[in-house]
Amino acid sequence: MTLPLPHPALSAADPELAALIGAEEQLQATTLRLIPSENYVSAAVLEASGTVLQNKYSEGYAGRRYYEGQQNIDQVERLAITRAKGLFGVEHANVQPYSGSPANLAVYLAFAEPGDTVMGMALPMGGHLTHGWGVSATGRWFRGVQYGVRQDTGLIDFDEVRELALKERPKIIFCGGTALPRTIDFAAFAEIAQESGAVLVADIAHIAGLIAGGAHPSPVPHADVISTTTHKTLRARAGRC
Repeated sequence: MTLPLPHPALSAADPELAALIGAEEQLQATTLRLIPSENYVSAAVLEASGTVLQNKYSEGYAGRRYYEGQQNIDQVERLAITRAKGLFGVEHANVQPYSGSPANLAVYLAFAEPGDTVMGMALPMGGHLTHGWGVSATGRWFRGVQYGVRQDTGLIDFDEVRELALKERPKIIFCGGTALPRTIDFAAFAEIAQESGAVLVADIAHIAGLIAGGAHPSPVPHADVISTTTHKTLRARAGRC
């Protein structure tokens, strides 16, 4: 749990802001947050987030930057990539997207063109805005079609998913969501994606920690692409891998 921390430099420069930060620290130290998109980072993560790494502007990739003075930043990024690959058992990892929506937008940029059909779980059923829902840019730039869950069981009806995928032929199928308290059958989604010719994207933002800890099946053998946050069940700062 986050504990109140001293901020002498900030208190001297901006006591009003320091007081608000202190109030939030006290709130987080005395209440239990049950919002899936928030978590309590460790003191070590807080320390790392407030270092001189904040001062860097690092466009491009490690070893191929557009700015000089990146020799330490390159090592930090390579370290993050190595750890992400080891944690999830994957061959490649991109750790640059700073939040969930840009991470999924990178997937669209790589595998679809504006106007293409994409498929994801409907928002009222537990899906995410960036899976082609209308109020998101992804639902405006792409043609989104949605699948849901059965009312009697709360489980995904894979016969319905297959029928919809074969009818609509989406470029991308998203599996995973933000409010789906069920084990996700990645193998079943992979079979449908292969049958319909779609790229399967597993958005594991809310269950990444469960997957890393072995409590939930991994999408690694099944999904073409995996996106995840770091600040939810992994308890790191905001961002996605």
